[in-house]
Amino acid sequence: AMTDLEGIDVNFVVPLFSRDASKDIAESLTESSSTYTIDAVNALIKSHVLKMSTAKIKKHRSAFLSFWGSYSDAKEKSGELAHYRVSLAMQKTSQVNSAGTTVVQLPWHTAAIAAGMQAAGFYKSITNKYANVISFVDPTGFDSGSPGDIEDALDAGLLFLEKSVGGSKWVCDQTTYGVDTNFVYNSIQAVYDADLVSLDLAASFQTAFV
Repeated sequence: AMTDLEGIDVNFVVPLFSRDASKDIAESLTESSSTYTIDAVNALIKSHVLKMSTAKIKKHRSAFLSFWGSYSDAKEKSGELAHYRVSLAMQKTSQVNSAGTTVVQLPWHTAAIAAGMQAAGFYKSITNKYANVISFVDPTGFDSGSPGDIEDALDAGLLFLEKSVGGSKWVCDQTTYGVDTNFVYNSIQAVYDADLVSLDLAASFQTAFV
């Protein structure tokens, strides 16, 4: 699938996995023969977006990854990914499915919502914007209502929601980039805009000089 994706122009890649196959098998969410691990899935997608986002290939894209487990493990996963082209969602979210039933989904659902909102927002950030979800579930060890936990999660480069009077909103459009406070590399929207500008510039130069 990733090889096929190399031939397609996309902005965001969202793998629909949030934990190891063994845990998905226990809830009948995958076949009993599945052997994938979330670390391998996320590493594969990260490698893909880095490979495609080069001056030579010019198919820039970002990854909206996810992980469901304890908060301490989520921070560790974010630290391992640690790149401005990668964001990591860690909360479950619920929404009504096509059968009219409210379903609580794993964080891949949360990541997909973030990607969809950024695509629709184009040059606008999803920070402080309300997500189209009924509710969300924090991982063990994290309280989205605690200012201290929010600050810690932002420092860890995690993408998450908080409760507000109007619903559930994104605290920040955070990437897993954790080297410094770079306003571009720490923002999904800024990286997306930078990609659009650089690709447009490359295309215009090719048209003018090739």
